[in-house]
Amino acid sequence: MAGWVTLDCDGAPHCRHENGFACFEGKFYLFGGRRVQPVDIFDPQTNTWTHGSPPPKEIHHFQPVIVGAQIWLLGTMTGIFPRETPLETVFIYEPGTDRWLEGPEFPKSRRRGASGCALHSDGWIYVVGGIVDGHHADTQAWFDRIQPETGEWQILPDAPNKRDHAPCAIVDEKLYFFGGRETGRHNGTDYNALFFATIGDVDVFDFATHTWSVHAQPLPILQAINLDLLYGLPFQTEESFRQTLAHVIDMNPDRLAIYGYAHVPWMSKRQVLIKAETLPDTQQRFELANIAHDTMRDAGFAAIGIDHFAKPTDSLYKSNKAGELRRNFQGYTDDQSETLIGFGASAISRFKGGYHQNAVATSAYQDRVSIEGFAAHKGYEMSDTDTLISAMIEELMCRFHFPTRALQTRFPEHERLIRQTSIALMSRYTDVFNIKSNGLEMRPETYALVRIVAHYIDAFNSSEVAHAAAI
Repeated sequence: MAGWVTLDCDGAPHCRHENGFACFEGKFYLFGGRRVQPVDIFDPQTNTWTHGSPPPKEIHHFQPVIVGAQIWLLGTMTGIFPRETPLETVFIYEPGTDRWLEGPEFPKSRRRGASGCALHSDGWIYVVGGIVDGHHADTQAWFDRIQPETGEWQILPDAPNKRDHAPCAIVDEKLYFFGGRETGRHNGTDYNALFFATIGDVDVFDFATHTWSVHAQPLPILQAINLDLLYGLPFQTEESFRQTLAHVIDMNPDRLAIYGYAHVPWMSKRQVLIKAETLPDTQQRFELANIAHDTMRDAGFAAIGIDHFAKPTDSLYKSNKAGELRRNFQGYTDDQSETLIGFGASAISRFKGGYHQNAVATSAYQDRVSIEGFAAHKGYEMSDTDTLISAMIEELMCRFHFPTRALQTRFPEHERLIRQTSIALMSRYTDVFNIKSNGLEMRPETYALVRIVAHYIDAFNSSEVAHAAAI
């Protein structure tokens, strides 16, 4: 597919946004937007811009529809942000005469702007979604149709999702309503939040059955903000960390991970430049971790595992509540796939049967990809016992428990090892676990020690190669 091309044109359009764009008889018409401006007309045969008459008032937030020799603008708003109002009537532009007309009236109870509009072969214009009160409140899933010849208006079944700032299109007797956001979700409380209320679902109306459905494949849109944060850094203090957390909360993420900085100069030679005396000690790291926990909790985030936080609306939170949380090389996840593919130098991939790691040095990684086509340079095939130990550790790290019975059901051939491990954990960490009917459960005040407990049952534990401190 060819890329974008910048055209060398005679003339230029007016700068505008929140406008409409339509193609009529081989020319493109650019309408409306903030401020009252002329219609801009582009002729692709000559790469020339000309101009038509401006509308009688400011119009914006609409999807133009071609009806015969006219261009209809429905679901149009006017006014300034954030309390724009929907127009009472349809605006119509006639390219042939370069004049504006006033069309049928919008029923008062169905007036809104930023709707999707499309003309069907049955001669009706279909109008879906939109918002009643500008960028303030009242996003709708309304679905209507209007007959251009008579002005007749009919109310149809609502779409599955409320949304505004969204287009629609009719293809093969189905109307697709996609994109946009639920601007009214914030109800005037946080105008920054409206930019994050995007809708990934694609709503589909079938004209043959007169029913709505949601397409199986959502749009690949940005629906959440996720970021990572470090504590235990050189010269970091409680005060400086509190300031950092305040800035993070202002960014309004949906989830975040707050990791302890891992100082491993024996593995990462560049860290030799960081003096150990500039780093917070173990007690200070513990205090920083507690500050992060308390601050995020007070800001409405729930603690997920040992180092993640999420809003109740985030999928990670929901996965945790459902007992489906997983942990991989990237941290906690709601992804249930057993396969994780790592890209880039040193990246580690996990498969059902084991792991492989790409070449560590960038040059070696590039050579392997270009010459051999395969980036991995070493791997490990997991045994049945390895898979069991991995499951044990994941249960501890994700749910802070050792579900003896569930593990024995899942790995019946290792029933004895599971029982022995349970007894060993209870014997070694008497003050950490409570005995339950289905296994062992960590006491909440000991959650921060779960790395140490997991390390105990890891068959490959070795202090010489440890990556991170327990706190």
